[in-house]
Amino acid sequence: MTILYRAFAIVVFVLIIATSAQAQGKTSGWIEFEGVVESETGTTPQINVYAHGPLKGSIGWTLYMQAGQEWGEGLVGLTFAPTAWLEVSGSLGLENFNKPLREGASIWVGKGKLSFLSLQEDGGSGYWQKNVGKYQLTPTFAIGGLQQTFIGFGPYVEKMFGRLAFWGAYAVTDNKGLITAQFNF
Repeated sequence: MTILYRAFAIVVFVLIIATSAQAQGKTSGWIEFEGVVESETGTTPQINVYAHGPLKGSIGWTLYMQAGQEWGEGLVGLTFAPTAWLEVSGSLGLENFNKPLREGASIWVGKGKLSFLSLQEDGGSGYWQKNVGKYQLTPTFAIGGLQQTFIGFGPYVEKMFGRLAFWGAYAVTDNKGLITAQFNF
């Protein structure tokens, strides 16, 4: 199945769930259309979908899906937010690999204009991580740094237009980058 069919199926699935749950004011998340940019191979598209909501008290649920040209995954899990500035999660899911079990964990901390998100995954295809630290210069513009497996480390820039955000990062030493359009719901 091509990335366009996968992307369409994921978007429709998540939008149906998110629309019905958001009508009750309980679900939020985003859909990202991301391009991994490399000088040798050009741009490789993928789609990322994240949704989360409350269960009871400081416990919530989370859903993450990703589809690319040759790889995809889906993870579901629980979140724990003991304060407004801290949230941790643990997830379990499947990927299209000969050993399909995949697990993930995350931590988000934020206070005022500063925030940091760390995502960690492991499973059949191996270890992966993404770390983003950012500073919110204005309500619609943020800067920071991003480190991601297979991409590298470099500056991060984000600009929001209502529910639509565009963000990018460039790993100088690895000559790779990410360019992303994100719809928040």
